[in-house]
Amino acid sequence: SLSRQFFPEKGVQPLTPELEQALKAKDSFKECDVCPEMVVVPKGSFMMGTPANESDRFKGEDPIHRVSFAKPFAVGRFTISFDEWDACLADGGCGDIKGNVKGFGRGRMPAQGIDFEAAKLYLTWLSKKVGRTYRLPSESEREYFTRAGTTTPFWFGNTVTAQNASSHMPSPPPER
Repeated sequence: SLSRQFFPEKGVQPLTPELEQALKAKDSFKECDVCPEMVVVPKGSFMMGTPANESDRFKGEDPIHRVSFAKPFAVGRFTISFDEWDACLADGGCGDIKGNVKGFGRGRMPAQGIDFEAAKLYLTWLSKKVGRTYRLPSESEREYFTRAGTTTPFWFGNTVTAQNASSHMPSPPPER
């Protein structure tokens, strides 16, 4: 089935209870014109933790256990962009924390230089703006939606190679 998008034209438009109930997995929505795009993650379960014989495992990643989500939930489809961060700054919700462009620029680029305390300011601002609680995902929620049904140690396979490690990091634009 095709995913659907529900975006307000302008201003704040929280989901109605009827629309929220009608959302299906992979549908996306925004509750205000400057809000992040959220995507619906289906209910389901996965095995969390690592086997004792897995290479490069960290202490505390056991025991393997089933984690279940009885209801769908929504997560940000993309990393918060500087456009979204700057809307919070302009509205007075994010103090004077400008972030750090690190040579990439602002606009739709991912907001960088935002620490945990600043992220909490953003979430508080967003929650007040929309009238519902926005929060960071739990560790099990994050692992569930990033795995997207995979069972290998990494979503791309069993081991990390130099290509895996470097192909997911953006490179800065060339100097002019």
